Parts: sequence; C-alpha cells; structure tokens
Amino acid sequence: MQHSRIAELEAEVTRLEGTLAKAAPATLAKAPRAAAICPRKQPRALDPGDAVPPGVAVQEPAPLDPEAEAALANLEENMSGE
Repeated sequence: MQHSRIAELEAEVTRLEGTLAKAAPATLAKAPRAAAICPRKQPRALDPGDAVPPGVAVQEPAPLDPEAEAALANLEENMSGE
C-alpha cells in the first residue's frame, strides 16, 4: 500500500512541477523582486546591553537592609571553610 501511495505522490509532484514551469515565467515577470521589497539588513555589532532597554535594568544594587547584612555575614562565616 505504501508503494502505491508513493507512486501517487510522485505523479502529483511531477504534475505540479509541470504546472509551475508553465506559470513561472509569466509570474516572475509580473512579480517585484524580493530584494526590492525587503532589502537585506546590514549586520551590526551586537552590544551586550542591547538585550535590555536603557533605564530598565538596575544600574547599582540597592543597599542591604540589616536582616540581609546579617544573613550575608552568617553565610560568609559558615561557607569560609569550603
């Protein structure tokens, strides 16, 4: 059954290719070129800051509150041996 389906699809492709070959010259003459519609963009250097718009990212972290300072001190004290 698969062989007959493959043969059927190949025949359809051949038929469509013939239809396309007949229509292509007339269609191409009327259609504007893709390059004229959408010129190729020039590559530019990527800046790591391009991902985040200016003014959105935090420039400097906020100062730690007393609870965060105590947690950081505790962490540094207990992790110093590793």
